[in-house]
Amino acid sequence: MPILSHLRSLWGASEPKRYVKSTLWLTASQVASMGLSIVTTLYIARSLGPQNFGELSYVQSIIGILALFGALTGVLYRDIVRNPEKESSLLGTAWAVALGGVLVTITLTLGFILSVPHEQLTATIAVILCFAQFFAPFSIIQNVFYAKTETKWLAITNISIRTVISILKVVAILSGKGVLILALLMAVEQIIMASSYIWLYIFVHKRSIFSWNFDFTYMKQMIMDSVPVVAIAFSGAISARVDQIFIKHFLDTTAVGLYSVAVQLSEVWQLLPGIVMTAILPAVINARIANAAVYRMRLGTLVGTFLTYGVIIAILMTLFGSLIIHTLYGSAFTGSIQILQVYIWALPGLVLGLFINSFLIAENLRRVQIVSSVLPMILNVILNIVLIPDFGALGAAWATVISYSMSPFICLCYKSVRSIFFSRVIIT
Repeated sequence: MPILSHLRSLWGASEPKRYVKSTLWLTASQVASMGLSIVTTLYIARSLGPQNFGELSYVQSIIGILALFGALTGVLYRDIVRNPEKESSLLGTAWAVALGGVLVTITLTLGFILSVPHEQLTATIAVILCFAQFFAPFSIIQNVFYAKTETKWLAITNISIRTVISILKVVAILSGKGVLILALLMAVEQIIMASSYIWLYIFVHKRSIFSWNFDFTYMKQMIMDSVPVVAIAFSGAISARVDQIFIKHFLDTTAVGLYSVAVQLSEVWQLLPGIVMTAILPAVINARIANAAVYRMRLGTLVGTFLTYGVIIAILMTLFGSLIIHTLYGSAFTGSIQILQVYIWALPGLVLGLFINSFLIAENLRRVQIVSSVLPMILNVILNIVLIPDFGALGAAWATVISYSMSPFICLCYKSVRSIFFSRVIIT
């Protein structure tokens, strides 16, 4: 059955309508955030220039990699869907685990900054952003709204806060403030977000965080079940951010700034598939249990749609990348054009990887999840080390494209995956 027919059947049914509404709210929130991020980032980049923008991006990359310990709560979403009556113990335990992950993240980040020679500006930015991480555990509250497809208030809150913070960032740049004030605003944003999630939990669900309780047995189960999620998060963070760290040490912060612009212009296109997958994953999991035919239809629809989306966007960005960068960022970022035209071709493999990851979750194929995430990450690191000294930032872009494209094919090396995949996805 053609993809469009699948989509009409999928979204026309009555049962998925609540998932469609949830997806629309999430999409509105993420599209608005994406627009704000593009406008704010391009203005900040143009104002700071490649070097200072590279300093900020470099520290964000370090924290982005080490914050993977927050993924220890990665199965919380699934568990709330399955056991809504245990919400208080699930959230309380997840918060404690997330806080432990934050402490590890901060320790490793500051340890790296202090042990490896860095400029004073880099160290100060790192301290500010590390402080903000203390409020990150409260983001687990979002899982309640995702699991219950109640994303309206969550979307409105996220859009409102990001709009205000984006305006403040632009005002700070107009006032001649430097990169440190931007780091402070990022920290403020994290604090406000955490406070808002707590308020939403009280206002919408009439519950209090003080009703949460800790379950040691569930903590062990959560950590055990999250091993694939942590491996995937670790691998994804390394693949997405380690290139900027290598570029900083092999080249300089100016090269990081040029590369970061290409990465951010590519990453905005990853948001929509992620939103869709997050919003309809409960429908996919439930369909696997209730109706094999519907399950096959949904999987087939997703794989075709995601792959088509990735290829189309990659072609468009390759053709119009030069115009986009010159128009948005100016001549100072001309060096980002070639990087973007290569880096964007990681998108088809990445969005197809989102689908395959959800497929493996539904089939409970943990080992395959880990292997298909870790191997591309190892390849990415090796290619960065080999290619950056000879080809500069462009070599890092090629490393990303090759490693992301490899991931979907690793899964098919497993006979069990091939038999399930071809019977449930290709044959529909």
